[in-house]
Amino acid sequence: MKTYKPSHKFSPLAVPLLPLAVILTGVIIGLLTYAVSRLIYLPLIFPILMGLLAGTGVGVGVHFGKVRSPIMAGLAAILCAPLIYGVYYYAEYQLTFRHDLRDAFKEETGLALTDKEFEDVEDLYLEEYAGETGFIGYMKLNEKEGISFTGTGSSSGSEFTVKGTGVYIYWGLELIIIAVAGYLLVQLFAKQPFSEETGEWFGKPEFLGTLRSSNFLALLDQGQFDQAGRCIDSVSTYPFPRQDIQIRRAKSPVADIALEVRTGTVNKKGAVSYKTTRVLLLTQSEFSALKTAMPAQKNA
Repeated sequence: MKTYKPSHKFSPLAVPLLPLAVILTGVIIGLLTYAVSRLIYLPLIFPILMGLLAGTGVGVGVHFGKVRSPIMAGLAAILCAPLIYGVYYYAEYQLTFRHDLRDAFKEETGLALTDKEFEDVEDLYLEEYAGETGFIGYMKLNEKEGISFTGTGSSSGSEFTVKGTGVYIYWGLELIIIAVAGYLLVQLFAKQPFSEETGEWFGKPEFLGTLRSSNFLALLDQGQFDQAGRCIDSVSTYPFPRQDIQIRRAKSPVADIALEVRTGTVNKKGAVSYKTTRVLLLTQSEFSALKTAMPAQKNA
């Protein structure tokens, strides 16, 4: 028996798959955020959702690339954050700002410009009001004009605008939120038990039982698997807080079995939450001795 820890290894497939997952996730989430923002955008809330989606998207690359390095997975999720933000604002620039500027020029002058003529007009506009042209000029224009926030605390609402340095601080804060949310979520993918023997992730969890004695882990550490088995009740009717045991199997019938000790608690609203406190790898013979000694067995 040994305690499971991620090996920090990865499959050769991770070399193309993880960067691909970062790029695809960043582009898709950036465009999706732009589309939804045409209807509504909730500051600070949307970045959390963007980060969670980023963690999930990169997590797919982690899973298929067999990345067992939480640090590597976390860095990939962090890199996804500026890509998401960049795609979102670039879509704003290309699909909204340029469209609105062209319509405003036509309405004011009555002239229908060719694409080349419009590019010249756009450059003159951004150069005058932002000091730069193109996408960089558009971002500087946002910084100069500021970002407005509308409150909902009263029937009429209230609005305030941040400009200059405040805009950069706001952008930085949202980027950090996206990166942190993505980093935390993708860790769950990379920390899943992996069978180094067979080169595969362990399967779905199977409930084994609930601990009825606090001596369980001490007995396992001492190699007394039959005594530890007597600490497990195969029914789950014990009140919370309690410790449940679940196992995961690899496809190979001779591979080690992952045993997870999970602490379950209930909050004031009655919602149950679990936290994995320890993951152990047991050989087939060790697990057999443990399971055979359980007073009330359940097929696992």
